[in-house]
This record gives sequence, structure tokens and C-alpha cells, in this order.
Amino acid sequence: AISALTAMPAFAVDNMETGDGPDLTSVRAKIAATDYQGALEELRGLAEDNQQADVYNLLGYTLRMTGDYDTSLTYYTKALELQPDHKAA
Repeated sequence: AISALTAMPAFAVDNMETGDGPDLTSVRAKIAATDYQGALEELRGLAEDNQQADVYNLLGYTLRMTGDYDTSLTYYTKALELQPDHKAA
């Protein structure tokens, strides 16, 4: 399954239908600049206070981009548990 993950293009797509979560503008900017470590630090802080699908989806994406596929899958799964129709997750 990991080889399938690496074969897929890595797009960070947010489900913009959710608007009730934290402001992720800074995180998205760090991801766009490929500052994955900075994004991870910010996302982990947000995840402590927000059980929100967009936060978990971006954690999954960022971890996948750093090669941590197992942990990435955990966060994608959490995003889908919270919002089963989350398009990005």
C-alpha cells in the first residue's frame, strides 16, 4: 500500500466547506513553501486544541510529504472519522 501512496501525486486539497475550524492560512503558506517542519510544528499545536478534519488532513499531507507514511495514514483516517465526506482526505 505504501508504494501506491508514493505513486499518487501529492496534492494538498482542502475541503473549503468547513469553516468552523482554526485559521490555517499560515500552515498553508508553509506547505506551499515546502517548509514541512514548520507546518508540522504549527499543525501539532493546532491538533492539541482542535479535533477538526482540515487540521488532520493537512497533518496527513505534510507527514506524507516528509515520508512518514504510517503516521500520515493515521491522520488521514482521523480526518475521515470526523468528516467522512472530506474530499482531500
